[in-house]
Amino acid sequence: MPKTSVHESKRSEVLRLRVEERLGSAEIERRTGVPKNVLHYWLKSHPLTKKERAAIIAAAPRNRGSKKALPGEGDACEMAEDLSTLGRGSVAENFVKYDISRHGLRIMNPDGDGDVVDIYVRRQGGEKVAFLQVRMTSKPPARSGLPSISLRRYRNGKSNNFKKGDFHFIIGFCPDNQKCYIYSYDEVKHLVNSVSISQGACDAWWKVIDWLDGKKPERRKSVKTAAPARARKRHAGRAAASASSASISLRTQSLV
Repeated sequence: MPKTSVHESKRSEVLRLRVEERLGSAEIERRTGVPKNVLHYWLKSHPLTKKERAAIIAAAPRNRGSKKALPGEGDACEMAEDLSTLGRGSVAENFVKYDISRHGLRIMNPDGDGDVVDIYVRRQGGEKVAFLQVRMTSKPPARSGLPSISLRRYRNGKSNNFKKGDFHFIIGFCPDNQKCYIYSYDEVKHLVNSVSISQGACDAWWKVIDWLDGKKPERRKSVKTAAPARARKRHAGRAAASASSASISLRTQSLV
Protein backbone atom coordinates (compact mmCIF):
# COMPACT_ATOMS: atom_id res chain seq x y z
CA MET A 1 0.00 0.00 0.00
CA PRO A 2 1.56 3.39 -1.02
CA LYS A 3 2.61 5.69 1.79
CA THR A 4 0.30 8.68 2.33
CA SER A 5 1.82 12.11 2.91
CA VAL A 6 1.27 13.70 6.29
CA HIS A 7 0.19 16.81 4.38
CA GLU A 8 -2.53 15.02 2.41
CA SER A 9 -5.30 16.93 4.19
CA LYS A 10 -3.93 20.16 2.69
CA ARG A 11 -3.86 18.98 -0.93
CA SER A 12 -7.22 20.54 -1.85
CA GLU A 13 -6.16 23.93 -0.43
CA VAL A 14 -2.84 23.74 -2.27
CA LEU A 15 -4.59 23.07 -5.58
CA ARG A 16 -7.08 25.87 -4.95
CA LEU A 17 -4.27 28.38 -4.30
CA ARG A 18 -2.60 27.41 -7.55
CA VAL A 19 -5.66 27.09 -9.82
CA GLU A 20 -7.72 30.00 -8.47
CA GLU A 21 -5.17 32.44 -7.05
CA ARG A 22 -2.23 31.47 -9.36
CA LEU A 23 0.31 31.58 -6.54
CA GLY A 24 3.89 30.36 -6.76
CA SER A 25 5.30 27.44 -4.79
CA ALA A 26 7.11 29.67 -2.29
CA GLU A 27 3.92 31.55 -1.36
CA ILE A 28 1.87 28.33 -1.19
CA GLU A 29 4.51 26.83 1.10
CA ARG A 30 4.40 29.92 3.32
CA ARG A 31 0.60 29.77 3.61
CA THR A 32 0.08 26.02 4.03
CA GLY A 33 3.36 24.74 5.47
CA VAL A 34 3.61 22.05 2.79
CA PRO A 35 7.28 21.65 1.74
CA LYS A 36 8.34 22.39 -1.84
CA ASN A 37 9.33 18.79 -2.61
CA VAL A 38 5.69 17.74 -1.97
CA LEU A 39 4.30 20.73 -3.86
CA HIS A 40 6.47 19.78 -6.85
CA TYR A 41 4.53 16.52 -7.32
CA TRP A 42 1.10 17.92 -6.48
CA LEU A 43 1.37 20.88 -8.86
CA LYS A 44 3.00 19.14 -11.83
CA SER A 45 -0.21 19.20 -13.82
CA HIS A 46 -0.94 22.85 -12.92
CA PRO A 47 2.14 24.84 -14.01
CA LEU A 48 2.34 28.62 -14.09
CA THR A 49 2.69 30.44 -17.40
CA LYS A 50 5.92 32.25 -18.33
CA LYS A 51 4.28 35.62 -17.70
CA GLU A 52 3.07 34.53 -14.27
CA ARG A 53 6.53 33.26 -13.29
CA ALA A 54 8.15 36.47 -14.53
CA ALA A 55 5.67 38.58 -12.52
CA ILE A 56 6.42 36.56 -9.34
CA ILE A 57 10.20 36.94 -9.83
CA ALA A 58 9.88 40.69 -10.48
CA ALA A 59 7.79 41.19 -7.32
CA ALA A 60 10.15 39.16 -5.09
CA PRO A 61 12.20 41.28 -2.63
CA ARG A 62 15.94 41.34 -3.24
CA ASN A 63 18.79 41.78 -0.83
CA ARG A 64 20.79 44.66 -2.19
CA GLY A 65 23.67 46.34 -0.45
CA SER A 66 23.43 50.03 0.24
CA LYS A 67 24.87 52.29 -2.41
CA LYS A 68 28.41 53.44 -1.66
CA ALA A 69 28.82 57.10 -0.80
CA LEU A 70 30.68 59.09 -3.42
CA PRO A 71 34.16 60.23 -2.32
CA GLY A 72 33.62 63.98 -2.34
CA GLU A 73 30.45 65.92 -1.56
CA GLY A 74 28.63 67.91 -4.22
CA ASP A 75 25.39 68.40 -6.11
CA ALA A 76 24.45 66.32 -9.11
CA CYS A 77 24.82 67.82 -12.57
CA GLU A 78 21.54 67.73 -14.50
CA MET A 79 22.00 66.73 -18.14
CA ALA A 80 19.70 65.87 -21.01
CA GLU A 81 18.87 62.16 -21.07
CA ASP A 82 19.49 61.88 -24.83
CA LEU A 83 22.92 63.56 -24.63
CA SER A 84 25.35 61.91 -27.05
CA THR A 85 28.79 60.57 -26.14
CA LEU A 86 30.35 63.61 -27.82
CA GLY A 87 28.03 65.90 -25.88
CA ARG A 88 28.90 64.22 -22.55
CA GLY A 89 32.58 64.60 -23.37
CA SER A 90 32.08 68.29 -24.08
CA VAL A 91 30.31 68.76 -20.72
CA ALA A 92 33.17 67.00 -18.92
CA GLU A 93 35.82 69.09 -20.69
CA ASN A 94 34.07 72.35 -19.84
CA PHE A 95 33.86 71.45 -16.14
CA VAL A 96 37.52 70.39 -16.14
CA LYS A 97 38.58 73.62 -17.86
CA TYR A 98 36.74 75.60 -15.19
CA ASP A 99 38.61 73.70 -12.47
CA ILE A 100 41.94 74.24 -14.25
CA SER A 101 41.36 77.99 -14.50
CA ARG A 102 40.33 78.06 -10.84
CA HIS A 103 43.77 76.69 -9.91
CA GLY A 104 45.63 79.35 -11.89
CA LEU A 105 46.83 77.08 -14.71
CA ARG A 106 46.97 78.13 -18.34
CA ILE A 107 44.95 76.09 -20.86
CA MET A 108 46.18 75.38 -24.38
CA ASN A 109 43.74 73.63 -26.69
CA PRO A 110 44.87 70.81 -29.00
CA ASP A 111 45.63 71.50 -32.64
CA GLY A 112 42.68 69.53 -34.03
CA ASP A 113 40.01 66.89 -33.48
CA GLY A 114 42.45 64.11 -34.33
CA ASP A 115 44.76 64.98 -31.42
CA VAL A 116 45.00 62.27 -28.74
CA VAL A 117 45.37 64.88 -25.98
CA ASP A 118 42.18 66.67 -24.87
CA ILE A 119 43.76 69.58 -22.98
CA TYR A 120 47.29 70.92 -22.59
CA VAL A 121 48.06 72.85 -19.40
CA ARG A 122 51.07 74.67 -18.00
CA ARG A 123 51.95 77.14 -15.28
CA GLN A 124 51.72 80.85 -16.01
CA GLY A 125 55.14 81.65 -17.48
CA GLY A 126 56.25 78.02 -17.23
CA GLU A 127 57.64 75.87 -20.02
CA LYS A 128 56.65 72.38 -18.85
CA VAL A 129 53.37 71.19 -20.41
CA ALA A 130 51.05 68.47 -19.04
CA PHE A 131 48.90 66.36 -21.36
CA LEU A 132 45.40 65.73 -19.96
CA GLN A 133 42.88 63.14 -21.03
CA VAL A 134 39.32 64.00 -19.96
CA ARG A 135 36.57 61.45 -19.37
CA MET A 136 33.10 61.50 -17.88
CA THR A 137 32.76 58.75 -15.30
CA SER A 138 30.63 55.72 -16.13
CA LYS A 139 27.88 54.44 -13.88
CA PRO A 140 28.84 51.30 -11.91
CA PRO A 141 27.48 47.96 -13.20
CA ALA A 142 26.40 47.06 -9.68
CA ARG A 143 24.05 49.24 -7.62
CA SER A 144 26.48 49.36 -4.69
CA GLY A 145 29.61 50.11 -6.77
CA LEU A 146 31.40 53.37 -7.51
CA PRO A 147 31.62 55.21 -10.85
CA SER A 148 34.71 54.49 -12.93
CA ILE A 149 36.90 56.21 -15.52
CA SER A 150 37.49 54.41 -18.81
CA LEU A 151 41.13 53.79 -19.71
CA ARG A 152 40.42 52.82 -23.30
CA ARG A 153 40.21 54.95 -26.43
CA TYR A 154 38.56 54.48 -29.81
CA ARG A 155 40.55 55.20 -32.95
CA ASN A 156 39.59 54.16 -36.48
CA GLY A 157 36.63 52.24 -35.07
CA LYS A 158 38.79 50.10 -32.77
CA SER A 159 39.14 50.08 -29.00
CA ASN A 160 42.65 50.05 -27.57
CA ASN A 161 44.62 51.13 -24.51
CA PHE A 162 46.50 54.35 -24.08
CA LYS A 163 50.25 54.23 -24.40
CA LYS A 164 52.98 56.03 -22.50
CA GLY A 165 53.17 59.56 -23.81
CA ASP A 166 49.48 59.78 -24.70
CA PHE A 167 48.77 61.60 -21.44
CA HIS A 168 50.39 62.58 -18.17
CA PHE A 169 47.10 62.73 -16.24
CA ILE A 170 43.61 61.38 -16.85
CA ILE A 171 40.74 63.40 -15.39
CA GLY A 172 37.36 61.85 -14.67
CA PHE A 173 34.45 64.26 -14.21
CA CYS A 174 31.66 62.74 -12.10
CA PRO A 175 28.25 64.34 -12.85
CA ASP A 176 26.77 62.87 -9.65
CA ASN A 177 28.74 65.32 -7.47
CA GLN A 178 30.45 67.62 -10.00
CA LYS A 179 33.91 66.58 -8.82
CA CYS A 180 37.08 65.86 -10.80
CA TYR A 181 39.16 62.76 -10.07
CA ILE A 182 42.80 63.01 -11.13
CA TYR A 183 45.13 60.07 -11.76
CA SER A 184 48.65 60.16 -13.17
CA TYR A 185 49.72 57.78 -15.92
CA ASP A 186 51.92 55.87 -13.47
CA GLU A 187 48.94 55.31 -11.16
CA VAL A 188 46.84 53.59 -13.83
CA LYS A 189 49.37 52.09 -16.25
CA HIS A 190 48.95 48.61 -14.68
CA LEU A 191 45.16 48.69 -15.27
CA VAL A 192 43.44 47.59 -18.47
CA ASN A 193 39.86 48.82 -18.76
CA SER A 194 38.99 51.35 -16.04
CA VAL A 195 39.77 52.82 -12.63
CA SER A 196 37.18 53.45 -9.89
CA ILE A 197 37.05 56.90 -8.37
CA SER A 198 38.55 57.32 -4.90
CA GLN A 199 38.85 59.94 -2.18
CA GLY A 200 42.59 60.34 -2.76
CA ALA A 201 41.99 61.38 -6.38
CA CYS A 202 39.10 63.75 -5.69
CA ASP A 203 40.07 67.27 -6.84
CA ALA A 204 43.73 66.22 -6.55
CA TRP A 205 44.98 69.04 -8.79
CA TRP A 206 48.08 69.20 -6.60
CA LYS A 207 49.33 66.19 -8.60
CA VAL A 208 49.31 68.23 -11.82
CA ILE A 209 50.73 71.34 -10.14
CA ASP A 210 53.55 69.40 -8.45
CA TRP A 211 54.40 67.70 -11.76
CA LEU A 212 54.54 71.04 -13.56
CA ASP A 213 56.76 72.39 -10.77
CA GLY A 214 59.14 69.45 -11.21
CA LYS A 215 58.42 67.91 -7.82
CA LYS A 216 58.72 64.16 -7.41
CA PRO A 217 55.40 62.36 -6.92
CA GLU A 218 54.68 61.14 -3.41
CA ARG A 219 55.18 57.43 -2.94
CA ARG A 220 53.18 55.39 -0.49
CA LYS A 221 55.22 53.44 1.96
CA SER A 222 54.65 49.73 1.65
CA VAL A 223 53.05 48.27 4.73
CA LYS A 224 54.61 45.10 5.96
CA THR A 225 52.07 42.73 7.38
CA ALA A 226 52.90 40.90 10.57
CA ALA A 227 53.65 37.22 10.19
CA PRO A 228 50.87 34.90 11.35
CA ALA A 229 51.20 33.63 14.91
CA ARG A 230 51.67 30.05 13.72
CA ALA A 231 54.54 31.06 11.42
CA ARG A 232 56.20 33.07 14.19
CA LYS A 233 55.86 30.15 16.59
CA ARG A 234 57.34 27.77 14.02
CA HIS A 235 60.24 30.16 13.40
CA ALA A 236 60.88 30.50 17.14
CA GLY A 237 60.85 26.71 17.50
CA ARG A 238 63.42 26.31 14.74
CA ALA A 239 65.64 29.00 16.30
CA ALA A 240 65.47 27.29 19.71
CA ALA A 241 66.28 23.91 18.17
CA SER A 242 69.24 25.43 16.31
CA ALA A 243 70.54 27.06 19.52
CA SER A 244 70.14 23.80 21.44
CA SER A 245 72.04 21.88 18.74
CA ALA A 246 74.87 24.44 18.80
CA SER A 247 75.07 24.17 22.61
CA ILE A 248 75.32 20.37 22.50
CA SER A 249 78.02 20.60 19.85
CA LEU A 250 80.08 22.96 22.03
CA ARG A 251 79.75 20.70 25.07
CA THR A 252 80.83 17.69 23.03
CA GLN A 253 83.88 19.53 21.73
CA SER A 254 84.88 20.55 25.29
CA LEU A 255 84.64 16.94 26.51
CA VAL A 256 86.87 15.77 23.69
